Amino acid sequence: MAIIYIEGFDHYDGTADAGGQMLMKGWSIEDTFYIAASGEVVGDSSVLARRIGTKFAVVHTSIVPSATSRNLTASGPTIIMGYAYRSNVLGANGQLVTLYDGDGDIAVRLNYLSGGSIRLRGGAVDETSAANVIKANTWQHIEFKVLLHESAGTYEVRVNQVNVLSDSGVDTQSGLATIGKLELSGALYSGYMCYDDMFILDGSGGKNDDFRRDCRVDTLLSNGAGTYTDFAPSAGANWENVDDPDGLGGIGGGDIDSDTTHNESKTVGHKDTYNLDNIVALGTTIYGVAANSCVRKTDAGIKYFKQLTKAGATEDLSAEIAATDNFQIYQKPMDVNPDDSAAWEEADVNALESGVELTT
Repeated sequence: MAIIYIEGFDHYDGTADAGGQMLMKGWSIEDTFYIAASGEVVGDSSVLARRIGTKFAVVHTSIVPSATSRNLTASGPTIIMGYAYRSNVLGANGQLVTLYDGDGDIAVRLNYLSGGSIRLRGGAVDETSAANVIKANTWQHIEFKVLLHESAGTYEVRVNQVNVLSDSGVDTQSGLATIGKLELSGALYSGYMCYDDMFILDGSGGKNDDFRRDCRVDTLLSNGAGTYTDFAPSAGANWENVDDPDGLGGIGGGDIDSDTTHNESKTVGHKDTYNLDNIVALGTTIYGVAANSCVRKTDAGIKYFKQLTKAGATEDLSAEIAATDNFQIYQKPMDVNPDDSAAWEEADVNALESGVELTT
């Protein structure tokens, strides 16, 4: 494993239901949370999205500290995280991000201070960067890498690819040498914090185990039937029931409409896969792909499924997942193309199919 989680926020609705959809994907929301499109008023000013034609997440905290969080697949002792960030104000001790260990104790916390400096805490480390490395009312890319260890720990924080805080041979480990939870916001003041193009990696597997620099996360929706159409559609074609039509500002994605449109099967071994939109031509490295599936069971008893991706002639399955009574969004990260175990290329992504297989 190297990719733990990828989030671009483009496939969520832009209405009040965005929070409910985030809950489907395992987020716990204590703040006011919503998805915004470019040009939308956030707080008291209009905010342009980081990239044309995309959405971003907005977390609005009150004076009372609160947080938006998500459990992660346990990993460590190395953790790498990158994301685009924008805040309307820089408070005295605003939280950028906190990572918790497998026991729920704070492992790494990044804060920004009113002078624009970044403070990192973890283990015996409590260090602050120079001033003015982060600014209000502008998008900037924040990335950090931490090795959790009681004596040989390392850390480095970068803002827009510039190293602003680092050290080695230090105690960075407070509790367990694992990461199990991500927390956003938690500011000690009222503010609007925007997030986009987020990735979390660990140090294993020989892929995506170091800084990835400023990246973008593209969302590709279904646009046609794949190899398998075993599930019964509620209406129309299978792929049309999972194509998540526009939910905000003319930007595709977001309308996860519960049971209104869906595909269903009770037959073990049934598969449903879908072709996807082509990726926007990049001409650059594709570091990974993550398939997302929204699934629930409709009857009592245990039902298991696997996320299925078809790359070339190879059908790649996730571990078995127990479906719940409520829709949940599951993510299957892939660092390399499972068809040849090589780095992803644009043609690989454009030919990819995504779906599920019912296993029990």
